[in-house]
Amino acid sequence: MTDETLSEAQLLQMHWMEVYLRLPEGGVVERFSDELECEDRLKKIRWPDGPVCPKCEQSNFGYHETRKIYHCRICLTQFSMTSGTLLHRRRLDLLVYFKLAEEFIEIEAARLKFSRPTGHELKDRYSIAYATAFRLRKYLVEDLSRPQGGILGQCVCTQEIEMPPDVDRGTAVYLRWLNDEVEIRRSRSIGTISKYH
Repeated sequence: MTDETLSEAQLLQMHWMEVYLRLPEGGVVERFSDELECEDRLKKIRWPDGPVCPKCEQSNFGYHETRKIYHCRICLTQFSMTSGTLLHRRRLDLLVYFKLAEEFIEIEAARLKFSRPTGHELKDRYSIAYATAFRLRKYLVEDLSRPQGGILGQCVCTQEIEMPPDVDRGTAVYLRWLNDEVEIRRSRSIGTISKYH
């Protein structure tokens, strides 16, 4: 293998392909059938060891079931599972965010940036204000561009990438392998290749 240095564009492409390959094979809707499953996944990603107060980092709190709000008994801070994330003060169901994340990941992995839904398309599709749709589009791309796909990417990406032992992550060989795997997955999703290729 050669020690070929990858450009910023190639590293970004690598990121999107890795996130794409970690999407559930049957799609987000098949993996997460309702809002409760999405909430459980978000809690597991955000707090793997259980909820923690964002202010004092303690786990001594009460929970208001109806409002879905935690109340820290130490510092009296109220917080939710979405506090401090791009999902804070959301108006749409979590499943909608999960489906949008999947759509954006698929578009970015295919290098079809101009196919991203516009703010107007999101406004019409979800009956939200244009300003909200514009911000949603911007925040989705920013979050999904973070390492491991940000919080939304980590929520929707449930698969592990099984790479060959002779391929080193971050190399040009790895990038070519990722590209091949993405093409196989796309072909499989439209039914041209057997699932056990």
